[in-house]
Amino acid sequence: MEVKGILITSTRDYLKKKFGVAMWNEFVETLPKGIREKADKLLLPGGMYDSEIYVKLSLEADKFFGEGDGKLLEEIGAATADQSIELYHSIFKRKLKTPQEAITGLVPLLAKMLFEEMESEEIKVEDGYVMFKLKGPSLHDPDFAEVLARRSIGWMKEILSLVGVILKNSNFDYNDDSLNPYLKFEFWWE
Repeated sequence: MEVKGILITSTRDYLKKKFGVAMWNEFVETLPKGIREKADKLLLPGGMYDSEIYVKLSLEADKFFGEGDGKLLEEIGAATADQSIELYHSIFKRKLKTPQEAITGLVPLLAKMLFEEMESEEIKVEDGYVMFKLKGPSLHDPDFAEVLARRSIGWMKEILSLVGVILKNSNFDYNDDSLNPYLKFEFWWE
C-alpha cells in the first residue's frame, strides 16, 4: 500500500513546528533504521510512498511526543485539515457550508486522493449525526487502520468546526473482516 507524500511531510512538519528541530532530530534517532533514513529525506507531497513510513513515523511519534493514546495523531489530523483548507480555501468557502456538504463532499475525495486502493461508502447524514466507512485492503494492517482512524478523526473534527459544528462525540470502529476490512466513523453534534 502506498500513501501520498503529503501525509508524511505534514507529520514531519507538524512535529518540527510543535516540538522544535532539536527534539525532532532526537526523535529521528530513535526510529528503526529503514524509517529513519526516509523520515528526513526530501519527499514530494504528491508522490506515492510506502505506507510503512507513514504508519511507523506516526505511531512512534505518538509514543515519543505524546502518551501513545492516539491524541497526538488527532492533533496532526486537525493541523493537516487546516493546511488543506488554506490550499483549497475558495472551494471550502463556496461549496462546503453545512456539515452534510463537508462530509459528502470531502470524504470520498480524500479517500481517493491520499490513499491507494481506499474508498468511502455508506455515507449517512442526519440532523446532528454523520456516519461513513472507509474500505480498502490496506486496512488488514491494524497499525495502518489505527493511524488512519486517529488522523481522520482529527481531520474531520477540524473540518466540521469550520462549518459551525460543535461536536458532542466522535467514534471509530475497526472491522478486520478477511474479505472487506473497514473503518466506520461516527460524529454527533449539537
